[in-house]
Amino acid sequence: MKFSQMNLEEKVIYVTYMTGKITIGTVIMFIIACLNWKMRYNENMSRKDKLLEKLKNKKISPREFYALLKLLGYKENNKGKTSGSSVIFEHEYLPNVMLHKAHNGRDFVHKYECINLLDILKSEGIIWEK
Repeated sequence: MKFSQMNLEEKVIYVTYMTGKITIGTVIMFIIACLNWKMRYNENMSRKDKLLEKLKNKKISPREFYALLKLLGYKENNKGKTSGSSVIFEHEYLPNVMLHKAHNGRDFVHKYECINLLDILKSEGIIWEK
C-alpha cells in the first residue's frame, strides 16, 4: 500500500516502525488521528449521551436540558397559573427536579441546576463518575 493511500493511524504506525523513533511529525499525526477518532466516536453517540456530555460540561441550553429530562422519563408539571417562573419535572422513580423557567436571551442553564441534576443521576446510579 502506498503511503498516500494510508489513513492517519496507519501512517503513524508506519513512520514509527520504519524510523524506530518517535519524531515531532509522528506526534502531530498521532494527535490528529486521535481527534479524528474522537469525532467519529461522537457521531456514534446517542442523543441522550450527547446531552449528558453537555450537562457534565455545564454548557447546555434550556431547550436541550428539557429534552434530556424528557429522555430520562421526566414529565413537566408547572402547577398551572400559580407556579410563577418555576417548573417541576416529575419522575415515577427518581427525585423531582425543580427549575427556573428559561427567559428570552438566556443561552445556558444555571450551573447549580446542572449540578443538582448531576447529583441526582449519580446518586441513582444512572451515570458514573470517571
